[in-house]
Order: sequence, then C-alpha cells, then structure tokens
Amino acid sequence: MSDDYSAITDMLRSDSSLTFGMGYAPMSHGISHRRVVIIAEPNPDEGRECGSGDQTYRMGPMRDKAGYTFVSRDALEGLDLLRKACEGEKGLKDTARTDHFTRETIDGFEEPSPGIDGWLYAGFNFSLKPGKDRFIASMTGGTFKPAEVFKGTVNSVDDAIANFEVFPVEQELLHSLYRGCELREHLLDMRNLGILPKAYTERAMFSDEFRDEYEQALNRFGVVQLTDNGKNALLLSMVLGRLCKFKDPISDH
Repeated sequence: MSDDYSAITDMLRSDSSLTFGMGYAPMSHGISHRRVVIIAEPNPDEGRECGSGDQTYRMGPMRDKAGYTFVSRDALEGLDLLRKACEGEKGLKDTARTDHFTRETIDGFEEPSPGIDGWLYAGFNFSLKPGKDRFIASMTGGTFKPAEVFKGTVNSVDDAIANFEVFPVEQELLHSLYRGCELREHLLDMRNLGILPKAYTERAMFSDEFRDEYEQALNRFGVVQLTDNGKNALLLSMVLGRLCKFKDPISDH
C-alpha cells in the first residue's frame, strides 16, 4: 500500500465543491465491519422526497461521486483504492464485498489497525474539505447529533492521515470518547448531571485523582487536539464510568 495520497489531494484542489470522507459501517448487505472511503460531490437532487408511506426521506446536499467510493476491510486499504482511482486506474473493486457468482462474503477486519482505522472502528467519521488556503479536517462522533471532536487545517490528505497514524490512540480510549459523544446527545449540558446524588459529585466526579486521570487521558491523544465538544464528551464518559464503580448511597437507606 502507498502512503502517498497526493492524487486525492489534487482532485480535491481541482474542485472546491468536493469532500473527502471516511467512515465505518458494522453491517450492510450481509457484509460486516465495513470501512467506507469516498469522494462526495454536491447533490443536484438535494431536498427531493424519496421513498413511500412512512418510509420517506429527503435527499441530502452531498452524494457519492461515481467511481470514487470504496468499501474496504480497513481504512488504509480503502485509501489505497481511492488513490488508484484518482490516478486514473479503472476496474477497481471493493475489498469488503459479496461475490455475486460464488456468493462468498468478504468481511472487513474485526480488529482495527492502529491509527486512523481505529477511529473509524470506534464509530467516528472523518472528512476533509477544501478551505480558503488549506484543507479543513474534521472528526465527528455520535448518531443523531454528531459532536465534532477534532477540527484542524492541513496542507494535504497525507498530512491529515499522518496526524492519526504517527500517534495511534488506544482503542479503549477511542471507544470511551465515542461513548461520551453518544451520551452527549442526551445530556448536552453538563449541568444536567446535577440530578445525580450529591455524594457522587463530591466523591468521584472532580476529585484531584479524577482530574489527574482526565488530564492524562487528554494527553494520550497526542497531536490530535480535541475540541471543547470532544473534551466534554470524554469527561462525560469518564464521569459516568467512574460512577458505575460506586454503590448508590441511597440504596443503603
């Protein structure tokens, strides 16, 4: 596999309306653990209603660019396919797929590779869009109200991927961050935690030991600097994880 993605960068620079994206889908059409790598383009049918009955939906602002969407076994494999497509190679096929002749299903890898693949495996989505002078990189997590946990500017696709590859984050920590993004959808304001027993807040939430543990967790993200939303999501996940270790004092009465 190549670590030179300049062909993808050149395509994005050639048309500022394009977006590069990466994501993860646990199961689709019988294929599990799929990674998806795409170039998206503006959708001319944005807003059009599709479906029927109670299964209707409106088409979004972007759609996959034909010939530049790949389903793969891990993130770097998908990147390699997209690179080849941007270089003009034809006849490329998904590496995680169902063979319609043999009916053989090729699933994605159940264990993530260190780096960007670990982020996708934990449930995050990555995007890269052309900005005024540089590209805008973004990592989001959550199902219905995704939280942007990372945002930065880079010079190329290579730089964007390198940020995650050179300093891999432990999978357990990534899952904790994503869990916090999901919880954040229900508790958007940390003040809502005031409904918890006071004993919890004094005993676990903001003790010196807990604050040190939280700061150490932030440092383990290395060069990937979390946004305020990302920091709050991680804090929320760690707080509730700590609370689960204590017996509810109310149950003693």
